[in-house]
Amino acid sequence: MTITINNNCNTITIIRSNSAIMYINNDNKNINNSDNNIINNSSSSNRNNKNSTRHNKTNRVTFSKVPMMLNSGVNKIMNRQFNIISNRQINIISNSQFNIVTNRQFNILNSKISHNKTNSTINNETNMYKMSSRFRG
Repeated sequence: MTITINNNCNTITIIRSNSAIMYINNDNKNINNSDNNIINNSSSSNRNNKNSTRHNKTNRVTFSKVPMMLNSGVNKIMNRQFNIISNRQINIISNSQFNIVTNRQFNILNSKISHNKTNSTINNETNMYKMSSRFRG
């Protein structure tokens, strides 16, 4: 489950795996973390906005009973490594290695092993049909 929250050029990406919940601040900006697990995503530009006040609830995202990993050093490490893994390594696996496995090895399996199996099954079916036609008289 991946949730992306955009608020005043602050992008928070929440990635939930099996048991761990990671919060990634993609813009490397500090997020105020209180004891109530409230992420205050408001900035100084909100005060100049006519439609928002200082205590506007739309500027806060509330999470309950989840671990918080919102230090600036953790955010920098998680941003860089996550981008390298998602953009580079997965593309290498999907484009190069996965295509090599599907195109070359799978075609070799189809052309040699599976093709011989289909020929043998077709020959067995024709032999069975010949035997059944003999019994029919």
